[in-house]
Amino acid sequence: MDYSDKPLLDREILNENTMNSAPLQAELFALFFEQGDLYLAQLGAALKEDDVQAWRMTAHGVKGASRSLGFTRLATAAMEAERAHPDAGQLERIRDIMAETRGAVWPHERAA
Repeated sequence: MDYSDKPLLDREILNENTMNSAPLQAELFALFFEQGDLYLAQLGAALKEDDVQAWRMTAHGVKGASRSLGFTRLATAAMEAERAHPDAGQLERIRDIMAETRGAVWPHERAA
């Protein structure tokens, strides 16, 4: 499935949920992407074990965290995964969208 019609970042949602505070946004981005690595590992484990409940719970977490930060494309992909059985293609899409989102909203991480 292609999610390119969804924005990587909806600034309106982000600003509303962070009171338009750039320092708060930076802190939340750092926390999200740190947690994102854990989410990807959990999805990978659920896929390997064919654990539908763990897959759906983790996808739900990705969806909620993504939505609160305005990461619309990632939230949409996670919502689809939440409704499904563990699937390598969905995991790859989530991984790719998370990386694309990270590069778009957290570019100074690449400079380190």
